[in-house]
Amino acid sequence: MTDFVRIILAAIALFALYSFLHTLVYRNDHPPDLIRPFQPNEGARRELAQHCAHIRPIAPEEFHARQRALAQVLYDNGNGTYVAEPGAYAQYFGNVSASAWRLSERPLLLVVSPEIEMGAEGGGVSVRPRLTIVTPTFEADRAHLLDVPSRSNVSYVSWNEDADPYAIAASVFAEGSGPVFVDGAMRTFVKDGLARSAKGRDVVSAPKEITTLREQKSEAELEILKCVNEVGSVIVCRFRLLLMAFVGYSESDSRCSERVEDCAWNYPRPFDAMLSLFGKGHDRV
Repeated sequence: MTDFVRIILAAIALFALYSFLHTLVYRNDHPPDLIRPFQPNEGARRELAQHCAHIRPIAPEEFHARQRALAQVLYDNGNGTYVAEPGAYAQYFGNVSASAWRLSERPLLLVVSPEIEMGAEGGGVSVRPRLTIVTPTFEADRAHLLDVPSRSNVSYVSWNEDADPYAIAASVFAEGSGPVFVDGAMRTFVKDGLARSAKGRDVVSAPKEITTLREQKSEAELEILKCVNEVGSVIVCRFRLLLMAFVGYSESDSRCSERVEDCAWNYPRPFDAMLSLFGKGHDRV
């Protein structure tokens, strides 16, 4: 029997097993008592979706503090400019997430640069952030709907289809020849476009002084993370019960009880639920 035939037979066997389990979960009129509470239904989905509804989102004041800290770092690093696409860092500094704005071949960019204000009669220098959204012209109206917290007005600069979006972005960089720091997850063609239009400025990934800003979690962030962890723990625990019911699988060292009631939302130790690996030598994690 050739390897190709073995692969085909194994695929057929796996598909048959999947079909069997799928039939038990979704079409069995009399599922085992252990499974019945965890069958997929709209009520369970709503319960999961609403579990963290009481957690407040990040307040605008916290976004303002993040932006001020970023502007100070940019000023301290040669009066640089920070550029990010919608994603984790754009969401952290400007509330522009990848779910709020899907990436495409037409880039939307969040540009943050420091603005310097001289105090009266030698009162020192104050640094404040200046936020600019660079958007395709035909998406400008939708870009204005983005909820970008800022103490000052956010600027919106649009580019036409026949224009160079990176040259438009370069026009709002901080004055001088300071470096341009980009989000480490920025797509290569966007980073290359900025480098071509930066007029001699260095275009480099954001330094540690910027990336560590996001690593420092506030109390509000910790509350969100704790609640999301609770949801994940309950999902893992319920999945274990289904595994034990279907294939008789159990984990020798798991402290997650097999009793259904121990997988409620008030499960006392959210880190006790475990993910399982299959195969020789992987009976538990």
